[in-house]
Amino acid sequence: MLGDNFRPWGQLSWLLDHLPKTEWALLGCLATEDRSLAGWKLLRNRNELQRCKLLTVKDLPSAMWQEASDKKLKERQQEFADEGGSIEQVEAHTLFERHEDIIKTAQEFSNSAGQNVIVDISSLPKRFFFPMVKVLLRTAGIKNLLAVYTVPERYSDAPLAQNPETWRHLPMFMPPQPEPDEKIIFVGLGFEPLGLPQLLVGQEFQATTFKILFPFPAPFKGTQKNWKFVRTLEPNIGTSRHHPIRVSPINVSEAFDTIIAATDRGDRYAMFAPYGPKPISLAMCLYASSKSSAVYYTQPRFYNPDYSIGVKTVGGQPAVYGYCLRLNGIDLYTT
Repeated sequence: MLGDNFRPWGQLSWLLDHLPKTEWALLGCLATEDRSLAGWKLLRNRNELQRCKLLTVKDLPSAMWQEASDKKLKERQQEFADEGGSIEQVEAHTLFERHEDIIKTAQEFSNSAGQNVIVDISSLPKRFFFPMVKVLLRTAGIKNLLAVYTVPERYSDAPLAQNPETWRHLPMFMPPQPEPDEKIIFVGLGFEPLGLPQLLVGQEFQATTFKILFPFPAPFKGTQKNWKFVRTLEPNIGTSRHHPIRVSPINVSEAFDTIIAATDRGDRYAMFAPYGPKPISLAMCLYASSKSSAVYYTQPRFYNPDYSIGVKTVGGQPAVYGYCLRLNGIDLYTT
């Protein structure tokens, strides 16, 4: 570990057992995925949930997926109610609502959440969780801040998303002006490039080094899709300007330190393209929040309602991982 702070993380039950007993305010997402409620269930069963706000984030209407998406969301809502959840804890949003509305939601929650907060990024779209994490980090009244991520049993073999928007920065992650010509772009490698390869061309990228964060280890099917993603990048950026780096798909601290090392502890300008696993994207978010770096994404208009299926188990327990971002008022992910 390159940083000065020990960054505790692990299965959420284990992590909470090693922290002072308290109650938490939870910000998360009630989605079509089975895993969207795993963190909430765990906290509720431990009687450590003081309050929660779960967002529903509705895609644009999709002729292919709309009916299945509505059906799946109703199933999750019924599951939430059957487990003791209240409709007052659910707040409706739309995927392409104004940046200001997303930020306002995060600010309202953070200002009233108390000192102990958990943000569950498992099913939150990146357009939401990136600015929300940044707002929570900026809230001085939060003494302890954890992020939670649940690993699914598997991902759909069908396309996971469709009709990506153009390349643009995520809310609150604009580039500096003027943006340096020489830069490193960190690409979090996912299953689908979503139009990214066609965008990484042109004069503005001539002095760019590409660092590809390659999830490893990963299931065989996932690795196949990752390498296919790499091959789609090579015709436009060449093979000499990109450098695959293997990083764990669940170890946020390792990914964060990888970025610190590649940027000479932040001395080299970096920007980010988070297409890979959420924990790697979270590491990008934390670094970009610390350094005011730009984060770009081609936001899909539609998501497969079966984006992921089930919840993976580890040692007989659901694979719900927790990451300490701030403990006793000390931020653990800084440059």
